[in-house]
Amino acid sequence: MAHLEKWQYMWENNRIGFHKSYTNKILEEHVDILTKGRKGIKIFLPLCGKSLDLIWLAAQGHEVIGLEFSDIACQAFFKENNIDYSTSTVDGLQDATLYVSTDNRIKIYQCDFFQFSRDVAGQFDAVWDRAAFVAVNPSDRKKYSDVLSSIMKEDGMCLMTTLQYDDTLMTGPPHNVPAEIVQEFYGDRYNVQIIKEIDILEEENWSARGHKRFTETIFSLSPKT
Repeated sequence: MAHLEKWQYMWENNRIGFHKSYTNKILEEHVDILTKGRKGIKIFLPLCGKSLDLIWLAAQGHEVIGLEFSDIACQAFFKENNIDYSTSTVDGLQDATLYVSTDNRIKIYQCDFFQFSRDVAGQFDAVWDRAAFVAVNPSDRKKYSDVLSSIMKEDGMCLMTTLQYDDTLMTGPPHNVPAEIVQEFYGDRYNVQIIKEIDILEEENWSARGHKRFTETIFSLSPKT
């Protein structure tokens, strides 16, 4: 099964344990790093699913744009949160749909991430990558990082979460992405800084699955001058 087909299959069968029914606490705690204290900026959420982070960021007054492959996730986001929306096709993107809230504060591009570019939605002031990079197949990491970097403004900021665990016990996704991997794919363009490391071994029964260590790491990626 191809990666995108597998992703759609998970949504079709409600295998979405990664979805949280609350705003991400890391985002709430570190939003000033993401925004650099700026108001009303343009923020991108790759592989966003039906994340409530979209709503929270919009409530802070920002222009929020997500990208998600599954149409099920896009529709569920608006319907479950009682948000009126419209849809349209996207010039330059095959088989893509743009979902827009009627107040124009939240947009979600339903499409293949690797087809996305600055020509579609311009560039972004900030990127909130919550578990998107860890979801990407290792062979696609270079392509993913190139797309992400190309759609960030020169002074753009990225806040990224990754996971670290013994990958002899699990192959992912979510994949094991230590700091060296983040540095490898982003270090030539960004200052990669670890903001915080959180022990999540007891979350979602990782220890019961045989893991002795399971860590979530928050990185900031700021442009090199």
